[in-house]
Amino acid sequence: MRLLPRLLLIAVVVVVASDCQAFSVSEPVVRIVLVKDNVFDPVVINTVPAPTTVRWEWAPGNTYDHNVVFDSFQVAQAGGWLVNSPTQKVGIHEFQFGVAGVFEYRCTVHPEMTGTINVRPNLCENGCPIFP
Repeated sequence: MRLLPRLLLIAVVVVVASDCQAFSVSEPVVRIVLVKDNVFDPVVINTVPAPTTVRWEWAPGNTYDHNVVFDSFQVAQAGGWLVNSPTQKVGIHEFQFGVAGVFEYRCTVHPEMTGTINVRPNLCENGCPIFP
């Protein structure tokens, strides 16, 4: 009977360690948002842990100009100073989010175009826990 609790403890340690490895970041991750006529696709990105780069790509064939604009205070909290994208029909814009948080953005030309980036903390930034 004493074997069962030990096996359960080992199973829990393996699951926690594997979850932690799933959240650790060995290299930055890039997530893509398409900028289409009057919509960001996807509207919400639930990212892997910081650092995560988000790349906005203007879809071919846009009829209207669009931009990506953040609140400057939010961006300062994100770990850098973001230069908002230019207003354009074609192009790419990138930003690397260095810290966890919820970051909302919009197109100032089309106020109904909004998006959200959810950056989770890196659960293993100080190394995964080791259990005895």
